[in-house]
Amino acid sequence: MIHVNGSVSYRDILRHHANRMSQSQIASACGCARSTVQDVLKRACEKGVTWEDVAGLSETAAYELIRGRPRDQSSGFAAIDHERIKAEMERDRTMRLTILWEEYAMLAARNGERPYGYSRFCELYAKWCDEHDVAVTRKFIPGDIGEFDWALSLLTGKHHYR
Repeated sequence: MIHVNGSVSYRDILRHHANRMSQSQIASACGCARSTVQDVLKRACEKGVTWEDVAGLSETAAYELIRGRPRDQSSGFAAIDHERIKAEMERDRTMRLTILWEEYAMLAARNGERPYGYSRFCELYAKWCDEHDVAVTRKFIPGDIGEFDWALSLLTGKHHYR
């Protein structure tokens, strides 16, 4: 499946629609939600775009015909202070990205800016770490995570703890 701007193939949705598949069938075939199919078909209908119009186009051109040019995903979002995040993670071994993201989001809101969501924030930080050769390690704290293996002997009925 070709993705443009984080969405599914508009060409495939229109092709399946032209073949008279139901919206549920299209969603299943394209690996997306039915609401996504509804949205694409609604926008295509509003613009008068059909499968015949996009059949010879690239996925990007089909997307732009229906939705317009994709905007830069980084525009309009509050900047992330990667250096500060790295310093905080090094300074305090119990520091978690969730806490730093919450601080980032609150600061952005205070400044009237739009913060990235948590998952995008983590993706951008991981990308920055890769670009700056920063090792990101999970610091395990004793007792933080526990795994237990409880086994019950069915033959004797006795508990064996490992």
